[in-house]
Amino acid sequence: MDSKKLIIGISSCLLGEKVRYDGQSKRDDILINKLHHDFILLSICPEVEIGMPVPRERLNLIGSSDNLKMIADETGKDWSDEMREFSKMRILQSDFKNISGLILKSKSPSCGIKTVKVLNNSELISQNGTGLFAEVAMKSYPTLPIIEAQELHNDDVYTDFICRVENFTM
Repeated sequence: MDSKKLIIGISSCLLGEKVRYDGQSKRDDILINKLHHDFILLSICPEVEIGMPVPRERLNLIGSSDNLKMIADETGKDWSDEMREFSKMRILQSDFKNISGLILKSKSPSCGIKTVKVLNNSELISQNGTGLFAEVAMKSYPTLPIIEAQELHNDDVYTDFICRVENFTM
């Protein structure tokens, strides 16, 4: 890698920021220790960035894969349109456009990649949904290396991801 550090976007909660719905973080020390010397880590939390408070209601993905809604658990507030619009604007900002990879929190209704529970009413219909922010990022930048943090605990997957990051051009 050259002397200029590449930028990797990463879910804020994985960096130890207390931004989750329950006011906690999901700090991933193993991942941070592997990455922080060689990369600039750009903190991203779509839910906080659109103005959701911390703590906040738990969010659920409701519906079918072609018509997912992000609904607040207690009040039933639909955040879908706001999250999709925010996501479209966020990925066009200069700091995001300079990233060479994206590491997201699994199971998150905004950031999860194929690990989010999808409900129909209160019935579980899938555990393989994609969060609304992740979906927009993947569709907008189909060649951008995007992965869930938990996958990077496998050394072979980590090595492959870093190789893809180092060779990525937007």
